[in-house]
Amino acid sequence: MLTQAPNAYSLLNGSELKMLEDLGFSKKREADNLFRHWLAIMRIKSMNPIIGRSLRDDKLTLGSSRIISEENNNKTIWLTGVLHQAFIDNPTTEEIWKEVQVALNSQEITPLYYEYLFDGIVHEREGDLKRSVIDFAVSAEIFIKEKISAALSSLPNSIARYIDRAPITQITSRFFPDILSEAGKSKFANISNELSELFKTRNELLHSGASSNLTPTKVHVLKAAVESLIELNKVSENWICISIKLLE
Repeated sequence: MLTQAPNAYSLLNGSELKMLEDLGFSKKREADNLFRHWLAIMRIKSMNPIIGRSLRDDKLTLGSSRIISEENNNKTIWLTGVLHQAFIDNPTTEEIWKEVQVALNSQEITPLYYEYLFDGIVHEREGDLKRSVIDFAVSAEIFIKEKISAALSSLPNSIARYIDRAPITQITSRFFPDILSEAGKSKFANISNELSELFKTRNELLHSGASSNLTPTKVHVLKAAVESLIELNKVSENWICISIKLLE
């Protein structure tokens, strides 16, 4: 039994208390960052953007605690804990859990374009069509520029910078198809008009705050185009540039 309550400030002097508080805040930030990374890996491996979101009532609760005891009598003098709640949409299979474990052990970094794609999907489900279009456009732009940068890594820096700073519509129509194989070009041709419309709509929203014909159906079509664009990355035969790095 404790003679004093856990976290009793009278047991510690000011410097000791500050040291413990700083340590606690530091470890909490570390735990939060690791938890967000875990969620990002989970979403990608399961292709489920709702994991960790609050759109559903199904909850996965994780927690951790820190206990500091006196060395001689084992009395608890410091007790704190961190509780995380993740909202899950569908059950995750054992195979996905294994893929997540491998990704975490290898310190895999989640592609930023997936994060924006998933954010857009969540905003679409919440009915925020404007925000979803902006997220989808950012996702597509990051993906295209990453592939162009990888393909141009052997060019002089001045040429690579010129292309990288060009408007995304020019990069998409003039440069991006050149790093695709014939099979990749055929698939890209099926979504090129939708991608042009996506960037156009994004620009309208950013410049004027409104788009004249933004509907749930249109947003769904634009999202599908971005998903198809990213799907190109999973098949090596879609590319002719050996420097393109495929998503494992």
